Amino acid sequence: MIIEFLKHLTIPSPSRLKEIGYLKELLAIQSRYNRCTQHWQQHVETTKQQIVESARTCKQHRKVALMGTGLLLDIPVQELSQMFAEVLLIDIIHVPEVEKYCRQFANVRCVHHDVTEMVNQLYELGTMKGKGGLPTHAVQPTYLLDDSEIDLVVSVNIMSQLPIMPQLYLERTCGFKESDFRGFNSSMVQQHLEYLRKFNASVLLITDVHRHLLDATGKIVDTENVIEHISLPKQRHEWKWDIAPRPEEYREWDVVHVVQSIPLREQAEETV
Repeated sequence: MIIEFLKHLTIPSPSRLKEIGYLKELLAIQSRYNRCTQHWQQHVETTKQQIVESARTCKQHRKVALMGTGLLLDIPVQELSQMFAEVLLIDIIHVPEVEKYCRQFANVRCVHHDVTEMVNQLYELGTMKGKGGLPTHAVQPTYLLDDSEIDLVVSVNIMSQLPIMPQLYLERTCGFKESDFRGFNSSMVQQHLEYLRKFNASVLLITDVHRHLLDATGKIVDTENVIEHISLPKQRHEWKWDIAPRPEEYREWDVVHVVQSIPLREQAEETV
């Protein structure tokens, strides 16, 4: 905890992102991975394999854009740098060690971007203590849609997470209740899905879809659909992510997420 606190103080990041909690959450993920490396390994390697598999099916290999790259735990950076002319690693924050690692690849670039394109608006809502109320719908992102050289887009384990930090921030600053966010959160997830579908490129969605609580015998005692009210195409592959073995989150239960890789478009359309 002390190391996380010191990193939070010293890592350069826009103050509004720190206030919302993005840097704190990223550092918490890093710490959890360090504690649970063995349990996470299958998920990490499977995610990398699914990304590389999609990369191999592309007709061209000019640019690849990956969203939700974070700590690069599940991103096959070296393989992609060898396959594509340019690799864009997109996330709202990258820690300095990630940026340093990427500098060894001449064609890899860390891009700091909010893929919801709503964080600034929601931050301002928090500074106004919720005056005007929550938006009824999320916006439709447009970043990179006009880049005709992108041949592969991958959303990496972020879709279900997109509403979480804004919700926690607005609950804290405005006094909103969890029930106030149901419609808006579904809208944000749906807009991300529609955004991905608009790319004229191969598109792969990797997302968790269910959260299970398991007792000591491995029996499922509770299940949550983490992307409610969202209709997804058929997955290519499905696996389990042992995200929080006991007592990481609960003393008596393991937390396991079910993850799917879903090709939204197998190949980019031919360009004229």
